[in-house]
Formats: sequence, structure tokens, C-alpha cells
Amino acid sequence: MIQQAKAFFTVILFVLFCLFEVKQTTAQSGYNFIGRIYHNTVHRYNAYYNASNKMNAGQRGIDNTLQDDYSKILPIDKSELATGASIPDIDSILTRLTVANKIHSKSKWIDDCNLLIGESYYLKKDYESALQSFQYIVGSYRPPKSKKVVTERNQKGKKLEYDGVKLPWLKPKPSLNQSFIKHQPVKDEAVLWLVTCYIKLKKYYEAETIIKMVEKNYDFSFKYRALLEARYAQMMIDQERYKEAIRPLIHAIAMTEKKSLRRRYVYILAQLYQITGNSDKSIKAFKDVLTLHPDYRMDFNARINIARSFSGKGKTSANEVFAILEKMARDSKYEEFLDQIYYTMAEVYLVQNDKDKAMDYLQLSVQSSVNNNHQKGLSFLKMGELTFSDQRYRPSKFYHDSTLQFISKSFEEIDDVQSRSAILTNLVNQLTIIHDEDSVIALANMSEGQRKSALQKALLQIEKQKQLELQRQNQLNKVQTGAGNQTQQGSSFYFYNPTQRANGYNEFIKDWGNRKLEDHWRRANKMSDMNSDVDTSQTAKKEEKKLTLADLEAGLPLTQEKMETCTKHLTEAYYAAGTIFKEDLHNDKKAIEYFEKLVDKYPKSAFEPQALYQLYLLYERKPDEAKAAMYKNKLLTDYPDQALTKHMLNPSAQLVQQVKTDVGERYYNYAYRMYSQNQYAKVIVASDSARKFYNKSAFMPKFDLLRAFAIAQTKGKDSLKTELSIFTLKYPSGEEHNKAKEILAMLDKNSKNEPQKKVNDAPSKSDFEYKPNASQFVVVLFDEVINTNKSISDSLNLHNGKFRSSENLKVSTMLLDEARQMILVKQFKNSQLALNYYNEILSKETLFDLIETTYHVFIIDEKNFGTFFKTKNLDLYMAFFDSNYK
Repeated sequence: MIQQAKAFFTVILFVLFCLFEVKQTTAQSGYNFIGRIYHNTVHRYNAYYNASNKMNAGQRGIDNTLQDDYSKILPIDKSELATGASIPDIDSILTRLTVANKIHSKSKWIDDCNLLIGESYYLKKDYESALQSFQYIVGSYRPPKSKKVVTERNQKGKKLEYDGVKLPWLKPKPSLNQSFIKHQPVKDEAVLWLVTCYIKLKKYYEAETIIKMVEKNYDFSFKYRALLEARYAQMMIDQERYKEAIRPLIHAIAMTEKKSLRRRYVYILAQLYQITGNSDKSIKAFKDVLTLHPDYRMDFNARINIARSFSGKGKTSANEVFAILEKMARDSKYEEFLDQIYYTMAEVYLVQNDKDKAMDYLQLSVQSSVNNNHQKGLSFLKMGELTFSDQRYRPSKFYHDSTLQFISKSFEEIDDVQSRSAILTNLVNQLTIIHDEDSVIALANMSEGQRKSALQKALLQIEKQKQLELQRQNQLNKVQTGAGNQTQQGSSFYFYNPTQRANGYNEFIKDWGNRKLEDHWRRANKMSDMNSDVDTSQTAKKEEKKLTLADLEAGLPLTQEKMETCTKHLTEAYYAAGTIFKEDLHNDKKAIEYFEKLVDKYPKSAFEPQALYQLYLLYERKPDEAKAAMYKNKLLTDYPDQALTKHMLNPSAQLVQQVKTDVGERYYNYAYRMYSQNQYAKVIVASDSARKFYNKSAFMPKFDLLRAFAIAQTKGKDSLKTELSIFTLKYPSGEEHNKAKEILAMLDKNSKNEPQKKVNDAPSKSDFEYKPNASQFVVVLFDEVINTNKSISDSLNLHNGKFRSSENLKVSTMLLDEARQMILVKQFKNSQLALNYYNEILSKETLFDLIETTYHVFIIDEKNFGTFFKTKNLDLYMAFFDSNYK
């Protein structure tokens, strides 16, 4: 009986459905009544139903596997974190839907399947194809004749507001959902996806135009308004227009009922308030997130960001923030996040300008970091920045080096950290030379009795250090032996007392020194640990030769020749340190200090004229006219024939070049010495720095060739062929060119002995094609993205308006990559017109006076620009430019 009742009920439903379909499909042609029922039913419950289920299952899989990066503003749609086609069989979904649309071409479910096709393309990151699908749906939509056009806002429904913002739309009253029997158009959803595609393609004007139109379209489904407002907010975030993203996001929050989406939107709103400096609203929004029961990770980040939003000026007090953080530190649930908690406490102390406490907590953060190397790197970086601002360059160098060991390679500021680390390494090396050479000279200048007494004390200190090292090794061996059998029982009060932990850390540093934080750091010799056959007892019996007083005395410059060598190294280090302070660190005060020490302590040294000239420039810039005049007169009196002196009196182009040659030769000798000492990173830094000052000098090929060798030493021999190929294209003749060709020929000969090994083709100028009659751009490329770059764009606009107003030239800016920026002047009908403009702007030196970084000016046609933007290989294109346009 039950089965018969079920069958009867099913028949009744089917009949009702058929009657409804008759009414809905009378306007269709091409199918009879039964045909229309068949095609609509099969299209919906076969192709569309199966594809929709697969898509939804795949989307859930994406959401479950993706992890948010809370160090950045979260994306509105979590699936944006996916890096590829994460849904399995997405191509088969596309194929089946396309075939089904052809078979059931008169079905009412065509648009629904097209919507799924567009979504599939979107998930495959094929945004152009997705855009075409959504444009087709929106363009082909025809409202039913019986549908009334809504021309005013809905006056019935629930008023919505959030965070004091009232929405212009009312939430309609719930009505019977007929979608399970009545087909619903997908035009509004397609509009939402259309806007999403425009945003991904960075066509923000088109996206914003559609959003403005929808705002005036009272007939747009309320169901999709929240998602559309959220997309609007994402568009503003993508353009870094954070303040403008807040209002549409508030609208989205007010209209969103689904808790997971609402929670995510509120968290992003809190981040926007935080980044725009609204401390109170940011803290309130993060607290709202906690009321929405977030998952473990979002809960932690909301709490930690309540503290990070503290500005010292809002309603929230420091005591309240510390109470939150200390409670988290005591909670075992957050034990794995202790490093971030201590880092945040350091940031709060910095807001209060308490650097000592901040350093204590940053040290605790490093010690507490178990498996979060990136956070450990951030803590080291913060300590590096603090010590750098205090001009404590030695510890700052250590912290920057440690940062590079641990921080993520995708860190946005990694290039700046590497650059500063290289500068600090160079500086500390010079300061070390100064300290060491000063010490040995001081010892050499003592009387014999004083010298022996000082050396005896040094011997005792060395012996004491050996004993401490032996004691350290024994203690660490005991710790290593017993550590495996110990387990942590509960939480020790010591670890939550910052003073005790900081003191413990400082005592460790005092006794054992700063050690690289790595696995098995206790081991004195890792290689011996890996080789079980080594007899450590026999190794321990081998003692080094005992150091004697005579050994120490042998290293002192007690002869005239040794003293001259020592003094030469010392004066060179003083000048190098002063130059680093002036050019790299922009610390004029320190630069003056070291140049003056060089002049006062070592008169008539080889570097005195350069030091006097630098002091003249520094005091003139300060300004201090009396001091500038003093050093100018000394240079005129003592070195009247020096190129620097002549340049100071008459700064002509010829003398400038002579000065650059003299200084460039010294700088190249320094770079070559660094290469001889296997300090390849310093060679690369020196060569890159040389481009700023000697870009067109005879020394630049030498610098670039040395740089190629240094890169090959750091990246491996495979990179040598590529670097030398680029070099020969850049410098088509000369001694260095011949040397590079000789090495390339030798490499090619050797590679013939390895026929099975696949070698990547070296870059070639053939990647570019010279078309003199094609449309051309003039490009100014900067090696750094800095504020003064915009002044060049403004200057070019003024120049064009004054001298070339009839040519309608456009000046625009864009990024080549994260580190380099370009100004484009376009466009010129052919290469000759572009070359005329190129020569014109280069002849007007005042156009480029304000540039504070290295820059390159060149001409490129539209097709070659696409290739250049893809490869980003400036050296290769400049070689092509020099051989064709000049």
C-alpha cells in the first residue's frame, strides 16, 4: 500500500509539472509539447544537474584545502587563493555542457549551462573566455512580456544597517521559493560574474560602470546585491583604494546572512580600518569577528590584531592590550603562536617608545619560534631595524643576516633586506679592518715593555676563551644526551616571565656568543656527526699548537714595509666607510666623521684628496660655508693638479669624466679584491652600485664581466654561459668582449662532450625584431620605485605641452616588476621621430636633475615592448637598442 501511494503521489507531481511546463513553454518553437518537456527535463536533470554537483563538490574541496594568509588583506572570495584548476575533470565538465547545449538548443536551461561554462573558465584562470560566456548571457536575456518593470525602490521590507551605515535597499519579505518547479533567469548572477571577470582583468572602469548601473536598477535581485557589493570592495582593495572599499563592504555585511561569509567580510573590514589608521573601529570590528565564532586560526589572528591595532591615541588602553596578549600567552591553546604573541607585545612597546622592552620581547619571539621561520625572520628584521636606527651597525648586520636565513623568499621587502644586508656587511668589514689595524698599529707603536705586557694579557684572554669554549661544549653535550629522555610537563612560569627569559637569553649570548639558529647547533663539527667511522676520542687528543708571545708579535707591523701596508689598508677602509655612510646610508654626520679621521690621522695618504673633496661637498650641502671653504682651500693648496681640484673649480664634462675614471679605477680594484677573497655578493653589489656613477665609463665593461663571474660562482656554472652571452651582446667589441667570447668558445667545446645534457638556449637579440616604420614608444626605466620618479613624468608632460603640443603625446607610468618602474611616452609613427624626441629630452639635462636612482632611456616598438615586458631582460634589449637605434 505504501509503495502504491508513493507511485500515485509521483504521478500526480509529474502531471502538475507537465501542466506548468505547458504554460511556460508555449512561446517556444521547434519542439512539440512532449519534446519541450523532454529537452527541458533532460537538460536540467542530466547535464546541468551533474555538472553543478561536480562544480559544487570541487569548490568545497578548494575551500577546505586553501589556507588564508593573515599577514595580508584576505581576499573577498577564498577561492581566489587557488593557483590553478583545482577542480578535477573541469575540462570534461566544459565538454559535456557544450555538447548538451547543442543537443538541447531550445531548452530553457541553456543560460544556466552557459553560466556553469563561464564559471569553469574562470576557475581555470581563463578570464577572457569566461567573460565572453557571461556577456552572452547578459546580452541575450529578454524579460518576459508579463514582467512589470520596477522603477522605484521597494518600500516594503526590513531596514538594514551596519556600523552606523544605513543601506539604500530594504530586505524583501520572504516568499515561496518556486525555483524547484519554475525556471529562474540567471541574468543577475551573470552580471555578478561579469563584474568579477572585469576586476580580474584589471578593467576597473568597465566593472565600476556596471556596478553603478546596477545600483539604479531596482529590479536587480536582492540575493546578489551583497555579493556585488563585496566584489566592489575587492576592486577597491586591488587598487589600494582602501578607504573607498569600506562602504561597499559594510553594505555587503549588512545584507549577508550566511555566517561564514559575514564573518569573513567583518574580518576584512577590520583589516581595512587597521590599514587606514582607524584604531578604534578596527578593534571593534575584530571583536565583532570573535562574536561570530571563527575557526581557530581566524580567532587567534583577530585577537592578535586587536593588539596590533593599538595606536596609543584611541579609546583602548595599553593595559587592556597587554591583558589580552598575556592571557593568550598563558593559554596552552596558543602555545604554537607564542612567537607572534611576543612579537606583537614588542610592537605595542614600540608604540610607547620603549625600545629596551621591545628588544626583550623580540628576543623572546625568536626563542619561542618552533616551526614558523618566517615569523622568526620578521623578529630578526625588527631587531635589525631598531639597531640600525640607533646606528648600532654591527648587531644590525647580524640581525639582517639572520633575517635572510629564515624569512620567506616571497616576502615583499626581501630585496630591500638583501640590499641593506649587503651594505651593512661591507660597512662592518671596513669597520673591522679599522679596528684591527688601529689595534696592531697601536701595539707596534708601544715601547717593547708595554707591548709585551699587552700581548701577555691577550694570550691570557685567548686561553680563557678556549676554556670557555671547552666548558660550553661539555655542557651542551650533556644537554644533548639528556634532552631525548625529557618531556615538557605542563607550562613553566619561567617561560611566561619576559624578564627571566630575556635575562636567560642575554646570559647565553654573554657566555656562548651569537650562534646561528639551526638544527643540531650544539654540534661542534657536523661532518664528524654524519660519519660514524670517525674516532672522536682520537680526534680529541689532537691538540692545536699552543700560541706563544712570539706568534702574536710576528703579526705586528714592526717593520717599515709592514707598517706602510697596514696604513694603506687602514686609509682605504676609512675612505670606504665614509663613502658607504654618504652614498648608501645617507648618513652625512657619520660620513664627515670618518673622512675627517682619515684627513687628521693620516695626512698625505693616497685617499686624502678624495676625502677633502667629499668633505667639501658634504659641508656645502649641510650647509656650513666656513668648513666647506676650509677643505676647498686645503685641496687647492695641497693638491692643485688633482683632477678633483680642477673639477671643483671648473666642473666641465671632460673633468667630470676624468674624476670618474680616477675614482672608478679605485672602486674596480676594490671589487676585484673582493672577488679574489671569494666575497661574491660584495662584487655584485659593487658592480650594481658602479652603474650609478660610471655607467658610460671605460670601467663599466670590467665591472659587468666581473659581475658575470661572481653570479656564476653563486648560481653555478650553468649560469655563466647565459651571463656571458648577455655581456657579449651588450659590449660587441673590446678586450672584455674578446675575453668573454673566448670563455664561451671553451664552454661550447666542453659541452660537446655531454651530448645528452639539455642546455637552455642563451638569450639572443633575435628575440627582438627591428621595424623602423612601426609605432614606437620612448621609455624611461628606473631601477627603483621611489617618489621622485613621478616628478620626471610631470616634467615630460610639461615639456610635451610646451614644445610638442600638436603631437598629442601621452605620458603614462607602469611597473616592470616589483622593483622597477617605467615611464612611457607614446606614440611615435616611426623610429626616426622617436629618435628625434629621444635625443631632444636627453639634451635637456634639467629634465632628469631630480632623479635619485639609476635610470635608462630607450626606444621600443609595440611588439618588442610585449616581448621585453615578458622577459624583463634589460641588458638584452639595451644591446639590441644600441645596435639598431643608435
